[in-house]
Amino acid sequence: MASKATTCEIISASERASEWKKSFVCVNDSLHQAMTETPLAIFIYVIVVFFIMFLVQRAARSSQNTLKKNKN
Repeated sequence: MASKATTCEIISASERASEWKKSFVCVNDSLHQAMTETPLAIFIYVIVVFFIMFLVQRAARSSQNTLKKNKN
């Protein structure tokens, strides 16, 4: 494939694809382009992953109050 046509351009040329699918693919294409061109999106992604890991760790750890109630 010699030309650098994006997925959005290919789907938009299709007559069989619905408008919802066309808009979804075009938004996904622009998001992918933004993530590869700017490092800010990658930093935000990493921060969100660490935040979710922190929340899961806090939720999985039992608190001291529940341990004291269970002993009594």
